[in-house]
Amino acid sequence: MGLIRVTAPEAEPVELDQARLQVRADGDNEDDLIEAYLLAAREYVETYTGLALIDQEWEQTADSLDEEIVLRKRPVKSVASVKYFDTNNVEQTLDSGSYRLVKRDSGDQVLISTGVAWPVAYPIEGSVTVRFISGFGDAAESVPAAMKQAIKLLVAHWFANREAVSAKSEPKEVPMGVEALLFPHRVFY
Repeated sequence: MGLIRVTAPEAEPVELDQARLQVRADGDNEDDLIEAYLLAAREYVETYTGLALIDQEWEQTADSLDEEIVLRKRPVKSVASVKYFDTNNVEQTLDSGSYRLVKRDSGDQVLISTGVAWPVAYPIEGSVTVRFISGFGDAAESVPAAMKQAIKLLVAHWFANREAVSAKSEPKEVPMGVEALLFPHRVFY
């Protein structure tokens, strides 16, 4: 099973002005650095939690059309398409009425609709591709506050500690507060 982002989010969960306040930056002379930290912090939060914060498009491959396909980037808002290679190794697109998105604690799943049978896919690796939209919404306001706070903490930590290890003190891990904020939202498969 492979998972790849097709379309990046169009916005960031934390705006530059909010990050500037968090790091106590005067003026805009370090905006490029802060924006780089914001991007890296969002990516860290998404990787750590298994969630997409701002809406983005993903593709997930599977080796067959089973009873269910668990989508590995949550929260899933919608399924755009399910494509597969048929027994003649020709790509086909399933009719959207033949499957449905079901949200469960164990993971958002694509299930076959009642009275419909999954077609047989060509027996090769990655023969099925599900394209879907995942995220809390298309704007920062839709992202949970704990995740935005974790991003701000990471940005402030990186802004204050610009090297991997400081010669002045003992090496430090990412601030404990970040994991405390994120752990309740973390997805385990």
